[in-house]
Amino acid sequence: MQSTGRIGTEHAQVGEVFWAALPLPRNTTKDPVAIDKARFTKIPKGLKVSEYRIFDTNEVGGIYFLAYSGGKYGTKDPEKFRNYAGKPIRLKGKQESDYYVAAKVTVTGPVHKDLGGCVFWYKQNTKKYKQNLHCQTTIRIGKPLPDN
Repeated sequence: MQSTGRIGTEHAQVGEVFWAALPLPRNTTKDPVAIDKARFTKIPKGLKVSEYRIFDTNEVGGIYFLAYSGGKYGTKDPEKFRNYAGKPIRLKGKQESDYYVAAKVTVTGPVHKDLGGCVFWYKQNTKKYKQNLHCQTTIRIGKPLPDN
């Protein structure tokens, strides 16, 4: 979904922390792959990425494309989910992953461009690959959401 559309918020405040998901990995080949790392390549002024984690969709209850840290506004707190970083995401042939990568993003000032451009580094058979994907997450400063 993220690689075909835009997700985000126009209600961010300076100092707020979000977890922004990269696209869910999918192996379209017949051979297994092991994803070693994934990152955003375009981090605009006004946003700071401080950490990447890997979450299990089965434990989380799906994918949190953009979630507030701390469980703000009634969302689950991504900080409390188990982090699977440090081990490759392994996918059999023709398989979609149960694991996804998310970046911890802090709003440091006005943001005029989108967080985006995703790159995945992976191994297949004995070769290493790097694949760039389109992804786009909008975070803009605006009127804060009401506390519920």
